[in-house]
Amino acid sequence: ERMAQFSETTIQAAAQQQRILDHLELERRARGLAVPTNDLHVRARLRELGEPICLFGEEAGDRRQRLRMTMVERDITDGMPAIAKDAKAEEAEAEEKK
Repeated sequence: ERMAQFSETTIQAAAQQQRILDHLELERRARGLAVPTNDLHVRARLRELGEPICLFGEEAGDRRQRLRMTMVERDITDGMPAIAKDAKAEEAEAEEKK
């Protein structure tokens, strides 16, 4: 059994290609996640996850994308913060009382 010898350049290229494929897979999974559109909810969820709520120069869309990627990296599927869930529960209770 003869083992193939690869040059250092070939090994580096293969590693780079694998990193790119891994990143593309993360982005594909991130697109399928439901995250809040309300920036206050995005910030609340980032805070719950122990992430900075805002990075220098970051806009609302960037923050939402960062939440998506954080969730994918941590294998989290629920994007809604507790504050939003509590508000929905209160709305449902108010509707039932009517």
